[in-house]
Amino acid sequence: MAAFLATQLDYIFFFNGLAFFLLGAVGFAVATVWGGENSWRLLGLFGFVHGAGGWLDLIALIVVDTPIFVAIRIAVMAGSFLLLMEFARQKAKLAGAVGPAICLVIITFIVVAGMAGGLAVADALTRYTIGFFSAMATSWVFFVEARKSSGALSRLGMVTAAGFALYAIAAGLIVADAPFWPANVLSQTWFFQVAGIPIQLIRGLLACSLALSVWAIW
Repeated sequence: MAAFLATQLDYIFFFNGLAFFLLGAVGFAVATVWGGENSWRLLGLFGFVHGAGGWLDLIALIVVDTPIFVAIRIAVMAGSFLLLMEFARQKAKLAGAVGPAICLVIITFIVVAGMAGGLAVADALTRYTIGFFSAMATSWVFFVEARKSSGALSRLGMVTAAGFALYAIAAGLIVADAPFWPANVLSQTWFFQVAGIPIQLIRGLLACSLALSVWAIW
């Protein structure tokens, strides 16, 4: 099975992107019905931009990949995670938390580290910083909302919170190989060797479950 999946990365990248487009469509559907809840558009934008990033990975796999294209994909990924972070910030009503200044510092750090250590370093740091914390913050938002609810709505909120927490691990901690710890140990290559499944497939499945659980909450 592992050998078969290793030859199906093009389909997995396509599925991954499509799953996030589904999450984006759900986010915009919720925002349309709940007119005052503009924060849901940010979740929708995260899904669309993150899904586009998945399809850019597909293009890199089957067409061409260059250092400039790698940098573009990292920028798209960072932008999507910043949208998710802003969604969590608005839902939590933390107007002064994780503001533009902090984000600018983080982005500057990633750019400088990438210029010094290479694009693999920039990719890993983007996931460790913006990716992990934005997904965990979103998980916390849904957890808090679930605690305020009851019955099926509470259970669905908990499922969504668990989904974003798992995605924080899958997308924020399990990164492409990079020449520093823990990226040189806890990497996509390591995960495939242990589980026999590409981490991109796990991310896509989590995106599908998140789209379904958010739709069910709506």
